[in-house]
Amino acid sequence: MMSKLRLSSIIINLKKYMLQDDQAQERAELEENHQAEVVDLAMTQQKEKDAELARLSDLEETARIEKQTAEATATEKAGEEAEAVESKKAL
Repeated sequence: MMSKLRLSSIIINLKKYMLQDDQAQERAELEENHQAEVVDLAMTQQKEKDAELARLSDLEETARIEKQTAEATATEKAGEEAEAVESKKAL
């Protein structure tokens, strides 16, 4: 039969092993949670960048349309002025 000292030593070693295993599992869980947070942050930042790009694209499209409208208005006005000058010359 094992001596009490040897049995106590085995129990102590087993408890140490179990504690180390628990600590390793906790570290693994913390690392996994950290990685998940990093991925979530990266995804959030990408969504924000995508939204900003979409906003800038919309602004660019609006500016392009406004420029075309201004150019068309200027061309139309120039045409009307040219017609008015021609009408005055004809009289």
